[in-house]
Amino acid sequence: FISEIASDVQYIPLETTADNPMRFIREVRYVNDKYYIYSAAEILCFDKSGSYLYKLSKQGKGPDEYLYLADFDMIPEKNLVIVFSGSKILYFSENNEGFQFVKSVNLGERASFANYLPGSENILFNYGLGTGVNPFQGVVLNPEGDTLLKIPNRYMFTRINPKLSIGYSFEHILLKTRDELRYKCLFNDTIYEIDKELHIKPWLALNTGGKYMKPDFLKEIANPDMAGMASQYLQIQDIKEYAGYLLFRYSLEKESFYRAYDLAAGTLHPIDAKLFLTDDIAGGVNIDPKTIYDGILYTWTDALTFKNHVAGESFKNSVVKDPSRKAQLGEFGSRLSETDNFILIRVTPKN
Repeated sequence: FISEIASDVQYIPLETTADNPMRFIREVRYVNDKYYIYSAAEILCFDKSGSYLYKLSKQGKGPDEYLYLADFDMIPEKNLVIVFSGSKILYFSENNEGFQFVKSVNLGERASFANYLPGSENILFNYGLGTGVNPFQGVVLNPEGDTLLKIPNRYMFTRINPKLSIGYSFEHILLKTRDELRYKCLFNDTIYEIDKELHIKPWLALNTGGKYMKPDFLKEIANPDMAGMASQYLQIQDIKEYAGYLLFRYSLEKESFYRAYDLAAGTLHPIDAKLFLTDDIAGGVNIDPKTIYDGILYTWTDALTFKNHVAGESFKNSVVKDPSRKAQLGEFGSRLSETDNFILIRVTPKN
């Protein structure tokens, strides 16, 4: 139950206008009382109640445009939003009317993921390891694009079939707060942390029993049909740190698992990999942790799913800690249109 780790669950409808239809959500940031929603090639901005404000939509080939939006980050103290587009970084300032282009920096190399080091304007870029050819697992650059640190790739290999390319979305798993940045790579079961002084040290070793994927497996794949053999390996696909727990999901032998690890007690707790965390506070949809920012857990659901949930028997029969909130959710769901934007769900941890 979500009440075991959270004090409150809020359901925030993101206003729907002709200017901001959302097909999906990739990431959420909450900074200075505003939500920044990364959706497709745009960053949509909403106030804390979900009212739409403006968006950053600069896809193109111009000097102040990005070819695609691979990732984004923020420097709240300077009202800056930074877009990462492969080998290019673009800086945009923000005021009450929207975003204005500031500058761009060409890196010369294409990275898979990018994040600011806490308390710094230096950026950690991570490269995919699944190809076997990248000499670096990651590099740290300053805002001018100068290299400050290179993290060597200790898992390089040459494929038997060089034309075959297989990638994994979990090649780099990042755990980030305002004060800490941690990461885990594809061929290792240890989580490392890096600080603003560029010191790297092990933070936590996950006991996978030696079942994590080895470079030799990808090296020896000769044809796409063999890729299915990856199910023999324990593949950690996501890790979230929340309220003193590590919430992580993994697969093994074509089965999916979800677990919560109590960092203080050192105990492991199973979570249903399909039902996730039940909202026993207000009775809303089940909580599938999708992102953590500044210690707050965020997830989201589409309007149709929410409408169906509050109209169903499980919602009507649910026993919750706050019946008045449940009644509000039922009324709110009945007013929703199926074509409305997503409902953002904000889960506040217990102190």
